[in-house]
Amino acid sequence: LLQKGAGTSLTSSNMQLSRVVMAFAALGIMLGAMMLAFALGWRDLKTTIAEQETLRKIGQSQWWMVTIKALSILCLGPIFVVYIGCAYVKRIFIRWRQKPGEPDRLLTAFKIIQLWEESDRSAILARVVFMGTVYFIMQVIAAQFMTLFCAWLNIQLLPLNIFLICLIIIGVGLLLFAIPVIPGVPIYFLCGVTITAAEEEASDADKLGGFGIAIVLGSATAFLTKMLACVLQQKVFGEQLGSGVSIRAAVTVNSEMMKAIRLMLAAPGFSFAACAILVGGPDWPTSVLCGILRLPLLKMLLGTSPILVPIIFCVLTGGSMVKAANAEGTDSIWPALSTVFGVVAVTLLSGSGVFFASAIDAYVKEHHDEINAVADDEEVAIYDKNQAVDEECRQKVMEWQALHVLWKGVLVFAVLLNVTSFYIFAGMGAQCFETIVITTDYRKPPLNGSFAALVKPVGWAGIGLQLASWVVYQIFAAKIGVDAKKVRATLPDGYVVASPPTISAASNLQLSSRAPLPPGFLRLSSQDSPSFSLFLCCVFLLPFFFICSSTLGI
Repeated sequence: LLQKGAGTSLTSSNMQLSRVVMAFAALGIMLGAMMLAFALGWRDLKTTIAEQETLRKIGQSQWWMVTIKALSILCLGPIFVVYIGCAYVKRIFIRWRQKPGEPDRLLTAFKIIQLWEESDRSAILARVVFMGTVYFIMQVIAAQFMTLFCAWLNIQLLPLNIFLICLIIIGVGLLLFAIPVIPGVPIYFLCGVTITAAEEEASDADKLGGFGIAIVLGSATAFLTKMLACVLQQKVFGEQLGSGVSIRAAVTVNSEMMKAIRLMLAAPGFSFAACAILVGGPDWPTSVLCGILRLPLLKMLLGTSPILVPIIFCVLTGGSMVKAANAEGTDSIWPALSTVFGVVAVTLLSGSGVFFASAIDAYVKEHHDEINAVADDEEVAIYDKNQAVDEECRQKVMEWQALHVLWKGVLVFAVLLNVTSFYIFAGMGAQCFETIVITTDYRKPPLNGSFAALVKPVGWAGIGLQLASWVVYQIFAAKIGVDAKKVRATLPDGYVVASPPTISAASNLQLSSRAPLPPGFLRLSSQDSPSFSLFLCCVFLLPFFFICSSTLGI
């Protein structure tokens, strides 16, 4: 999943490279899951996963299970429709061949239907709209238009002195780092592209010394930009936002995970896991979180400094793209080098995140008592209690059975609009946008100086559907908000939401003791956790979706 995120950030720099990285990342996830399943068996795999602290909590978390179901509908909805349709046909043949008095067999497809009917359908459908909107923001707004901006900036900076270019890039980079959805990778690429291009275009008297010097200067500029951005994000955004109770509650400062991160980063000296947090985590959230937790700035900067290594490879990728563009039409090694450097950069960035994911799980297990000894933020605790009451009221009025058929239709209509927009961008990416990279000259075809030419008619249709979905959903959300306030007004003062019962790993993943299943059938017993089984199925199916989408040229 971290490799998928890294591949998404590459979309802002090189579409073809991002497809390669994302397809191989998804293939690796699916093959790894299949190897585990074959080696351990499905039942032993569930037990093994239950022993992992982080995954066990995901399986027990209502938020995560709703999100997983929403992602399943968003990404695999058409597959489920075909699968269930085939199951109906299969059931007809089974009943045709069934002997009199023989009980019906419950196919997995109908168990999925039962799971859907027993689920909080309103919450799942609302989450589908949310996840589709997140995809739109990251893949369309942050990626496509970020690429266009970088290509425009590259052309504007070419006539300037190379050192003035470095100063401008630092200023622009700080502005981009201030936007939460903008990753740092395209900024590093921009340093490599712009400075290398300026060196290539410079006269012999103004050249600094060739490609190697341009890469050194670009790496230094990108690294300085990252360090200054960390200062800005931690001291200005983090510490200032940290004074707000709602912000501290949003980052769950009282959760076990956040307490573990605080202890790991505040521990004396530097650990490899702490550096993995600072290097492998998302740029804006990680630095802002350090400010909210009031962690020492100098130590955080030193812990972030190993990012220089992946920055160098990002700059090398950008510089190689310029060399490849200048050598177009010749037998050049630069296109291959740009791909290799990009894959290495992504591997380094995502690898640190993968290490952190395992390290945080081990830390929680080994330092459980130390983590629990960290005092809760009382203001956040009170805020969370009030928010829990509001959420309970919202869930009550959002119950599928309680919703009027009109508002059910409004929610379903918003979901259909959002899912349609998602599949337009996910399945028809080449028909939505012109293919551009940072080295593209926007004054030439296919843009011909018009930024609006980036979006093709199909892309405008997808954007229109996404905006329409957002408007329709906001109408639904406003209605739910009004009704929830009415329910809240009827509650007595001091009302507190009762804590939900704790679900143990054993009860959540209790294995069935019934006899082996007939060939061709997979039945989930009532003792199994269908939600967690769906979570494991997604480990196989979601990567398959990303392999197909990346191969088709999203």
